[in-house]
Formats: sequence, C-alpha cells, structure tokens
Amino acid sequence: MASIFILDSEPFTRDGIREYLQLSNEHHVVGEDESGLNAIPKILAERPELLITDLYVHELNGLEVIRRIHLEIPSIGIVVYTRKLDSNFVSRAVKYGARAYVLKDSGRSELSTAISEVLNGRTHFCETVSNFVDENGHSVDLYEQLTSREREVLQLVAEGKTAPEITSKLFISVRTVEKHRSNLMKKLNVHSHNDLIRYALQRGLIPFQKSNGDLAA
Repeated sequence: MASIFILDSEPFTRDGIREYLQLSNEHHVVGEDESGLNAIPKILAERPELLITDLYVHELNGLEVIRRIHLEIPSIGIVVYTRKLDSNFVSRAVKYGARAYVLKDSGRSELSTAISEVLNGRTHFCETVSNFVDENGHSVDLYEQLTSREREVLQLVAEGKTAPEITSKLFISVRTVEKHRSNLMKKLNVHSHNDLIRYALQRGLIPFQKSNGDLAA
C-alpha cells in the first residue's frame, strides 16, 4: 500500500483525491495541506512514496516545493495535478523532479494512471500536456512544428494584416487563410487572435510596436 501526501489549496480537490484513493484500497494518504510552506516539514517527516501537488498553492508555489522535496527525498514520486497548462511550467516541474503532469480536467482516471505509472518507475503526461514535451518531459518548441505557410500566416496575422490582405500577399483564398489560422491555434494551444499576437511577441517574431494595440482586449 503506497503512502501519499496531497498538496492543494482547494479543500474540495483534496477531499476528492483522498476519497478516490481510499476507494481503491491500494493507497494510504499520510497527510495533506494547502500551504507549500507548511507541507514541506510534514512531507519530510512522513517521507511518503508519492506526492500529488498543484502548482498554485498558498505561501510557497508548487514548483519550489517539488524542487526542495526532490532534493531531500530523491526517491519520492511526484505527480503534478493542476489546471496550469504551460510548456515552461511542465519543463520546470520535470527538471525539479516531477514524474507526471496531469490536468485536473483530465479526470480522476487519468490521475490514477499517473499514480500507477510513477509508482512503477515510469513517467506519465496526460494527452494535452504530451503535446508540449518529449518522452523525457523536455519542452518541445511548438514553433518548430509549424509548416512554412503557417509561419507566414502567423507573421502576417501578428502584424495586423486582415484575411483579404493575407490572401493578396500569399495568393491563397480567405478560406485557406482561416484554415491556417485555425491550425495555428490548435498547434500553439491558443484560443484567440490576441493570443496569436502574444505568442508572436513572446517568440520575438514582431516588435511590440507592431501589435497595433490589438492586445488591449
């Protein structure tokens, strides 16, 4: 029976995880907390086999908790269970010692799979997160996955060009422009026109003055 510690700032999430684990009769919850600062000495005292943690917890963030705990207990399995989807967070969590990264909207069965995999010495990333990392949990550069045409459309969209203007520049139909824009959003995991501009700015594809104020929304 594996010993598990739960770190999450949401009481109903901790309750749900605890109750779910108790139903399996395979795991034993040895402690829980909403504060990263308070959790560290408890975890070091209990030395559980597994830590399930969110990244946003009170008083000390989950990434720092992961880093400190892994340094003190290298053998501990760490499962990140969070709503935060970001390639940088995934990469840092893995670098600090996490062996699994699961989004809360993936469901409890996904968490159960992650727990089982980590306890058996393997890694696990839910399907959405796996788009951001390779088999070792290292960040994947999403821009490198774009086609040449998608990169052209991204650049023009970020520069404030309208669909008719892009069709004129690239000699493609408006329908094709919209298809490329839809593919860009899926591949880059963004959800709006402004998100595409933000990505282009962060990537350094355009200078800030080129955004034409579109980020105000």
